[in-house]
Amino acid sequence: MVTMERPIMVHLVDSPEAKEKWGFEPRLRPIVSELVNLDYSGWLQRFADNGFTDAHVQTLDALVEAWTGQIDVDDLSEQLAAVEDISDAAELEHTVGDWLERVPRDGIPTIVARAEFPSKFGAVCYAPGQLAHIIGGAIEFEKTQREARLQSAADWSMTPEQVAEGIALAETGLGEDAKHGPVTEMRNTMGRHRPR
Repeated sequence: MVTMERPIMVHLVDSPEAKEKWGFEPRLRPIVSELVNLDYSGWLQRFADNGFTDAHVQTLDALVEAWTGQIDVDDLSEQLAAVEDISDAAELEHTVGDWLERVPRDGIPTIVARAEFPSKFGAVCYAPGQLAHIIGGAIEFEKTQREARLQSAADWSMTPEQVAEGIALAETGLGEDAKHGPVTEMRNTMGRHRPR
């Protein structure tokens, strides 16, 4: 995810409308960068430190989920599939940067400004943090798909000799099972208890 921090920062913090749409100023970049890289438990700790209640966090989660729900992740997946070398950080950053241009920048800051959160700055930063997780997940999914395609498929074909050997082995096993199976055991048991 750290790899994707740069395009997110360029898109949301360094863009000309960053102050207007997100309330971010260049001097806040180090703090925003740190927050974008927090995992969920890190965010929960940060929220607790800033006086957020469980209700605040649930409200914020719902707002961010509504915002990220507008984002075309399928489009990102398609663009990642076109990346020649998925391990090339520069190529990934370029691809993600292009995709981010279509991600709506507005919405969250306005909604957060209207909501009653103990720290509006932290609440606004939570959105790009979640966006980073979405991007990271899409990249990992693409890597996994590529690895799966590279692995050779299992060869389950059998020669006629292997088939014949398997049949013989199965028939031998069935014969042995029949000698010791439940019906045979029942006959043997009944035979021992027959009245004479």
